[in-house]
Amino acid sequence: MLVVDNDPQGRKLVTRLLEKAGHSVLAAADGHEGLFISRRYSGPIDLLIADVRTSRLDGTDLSAHLLRERPGMKVIFSISERLSEFFAAGGQLPFLTKPISARALSEKVQQVLRASDATTQPQSPSAMLNDPGGRDQQAL
Repeated sequence: MLVVDNDPQGRKLVTRLLEKAGHSVLAAADGHEGLFISRRYSGPIDLLIADVRTSRLDGTDLSAHLLRERPGMKVIFSISERLSEFFAAGGQLPFLTKPISARALSEKVQQVLRASDATTQPQSPSAMLNDPGGRDQQAL
């Protein structure tokens, strides 16, 4: 798993909770670092948990890059409370609202890892954010 969050405390908490649950976790402070780590890491990355608002390369753009390089990877976005209504209205992108609780993290990770790619992971998260209704999607 790869956790990308520019908040050091949030990143450490999510990383620690995932490791405690038995997952191997890579962590990055922003999208550029996440992309660098992913490209250097030869093993599988089953799940990306990315803050939508990170510096240099945001979580949606990072996920678009990584999904092209790692097509089987799942994605969960972490978002601020004020963005949760927007994400919920779109209905197709898995997300966690900050601050992230241990229970919410565990449940969402299990849900996303069990779900099939076709029903939970759009080909282009950036397109889904730009068009939450799913109209006029174009692969990045």
